[in-house]
Amino acid sequence: MNKINVNYKNEILTKESLSRNKFLAKFLVVYFFKSKLSPIISFLLPLLFMMVFYVAASGSDDPDAGLQLFLGSLATYISLSILPLALISMPQIIVELKNSIILRRIKNSGFTKNNFLALTFILYFLLSIAFVLIVFGLFFVFFFTMKDPNGVREEELSNINIGGLIYSILLLIVSSLSVGIFLSSVIKNVSYALISGIIVILVTITFAGQFIPIQVIGGTEAFRYISLFSPLTYAAGLLNTVLIEPAPVAGVTPDEIQNIFNFSHDFVIGGFGSGGESTIVYKTWQKALNVFMPIIVSIGFGVFSVRYFKWFGR
Repeated sequence: MNKINVNYKNEILTKESLSRNKFLAKFLVVYFFKSKLSPIISFLLPLLFMMVFYVAASGSDDPDAGLQLFLGSLATYISLSILPLALISMPQIIVELKNSIILRRIKNSGFTKNNFLALTFILYFLLSIAFVLIVFGLFFVFFFTMKDPNGVREEELSNINIGGLIYSILLLIVSSLSVGIFLSSVIKNVSYALISGIIVILVTITFAGQFIPIQVIGGTEAFRYISLFSPLTYAAGLLNTVLIEPAPVAGVTPDEIQNIFNFSHDFVIGGFGSGGESTIVYKTWQKALNVFMPIIVSIGFGVFSVRYFKWFGR
């Protein structure tokens, strides 16, 4: 009889737990779309950059080079669909809840901080995937309307390592969310959360060569080492490796150079213009760091987030 009662109670607890999780997930989704700023930024920023690169690529005297430019800039569009969600939207919402009575009510309803943070992480992971898919849809609309007199469009797409691209996107999402949750845990003011998120985004896309040309970042030794202190530049760099066409190297195929797990060759791209000198963007040791550091960043910031998370703000 006692065994039956224990099983029955466990079943009730499981159902209650599922019900609480569904309620919280629904609440966070509604709160996300009610904020308006968050979904608009994650949609409009990539679209704005896409339009700028589309105009620049379409106006190129060399249609093939224009296609390569637009395709190589896909790393920027993807980053700008992920980073605002993780570093602006999520910290803003969590800090707002901490400064109201809502988060304490969530705690009193039976949630632990591990449970709350895990559910928030999963929700924003799914939202990030959704916005990345939207960006891909927009990208293909623009890409297939560009001039292609030499029929290289399909070849350029077929050169992308799909496995490496998926791995890079997932690493960028996970590491960005880990940093975003950390910001949510240690910051008590919404304004500070927004400013901190914007700073991290600007630093990331700058040192990843998605704001300043990557030839400048890779060609400046000081930038190469300063970028090591930017926790999300590693995953963004992986996207560059997968999507930017490398300069030809004797005896080495482009697939080998763009293979993110191949640490035998530097990642080199051509310089500005037809006569520009090639630039080493990522040395072999940087390519290794780009693959493994996002995992360390995700674990490290995740542990600190749980350690320092508080249910109240100011």
